[in-house]
Amino acid sequence: MNASAAPFVMTLASLTVLALATLLRWRLGKAHWAMHPRGSQGYLRDVALGMASLAPLLVAAVVLRFLIDRDPGAASDPRFLLILAVGYVGVILARRLPPLMAARRRIEDARAASWQAREKAA
Repeated sequence: MNASAAPFVMTLASLTVLALATLLRWRLGKAHWAMHPRGSQGYLRDVALGMASLAPLLVAAVVLRFLIDRDPGAASDPRFLLILAVGYVGVILARRLPPLMAARRRIEDARAASWQAREKAA
């Protein structure tokens, strides 16, 4: 494989895994769709927003892969750990953005409402 294409192939693979995880999480939440304010499509949108918070880590991984491909001997450089740490901090900060917090709250509210409805029915 061409060294310059490797980070892009790895990014495509990572995006594919994230998309499959998003669809799986959405599908497993089918019982909660009815309680979501926007139904199944809104639930999918909120799950996708939650997964989008992983974007900083994906960017950090692509940068690391590109740098390691260019200079394999530099993989033990402390700057590489710094790039990875910046990616993790980016995920933590992204999860605190108001749109992502609201999406997470809507999902939690839909789950709670679904569980309450099940308990009343039983």
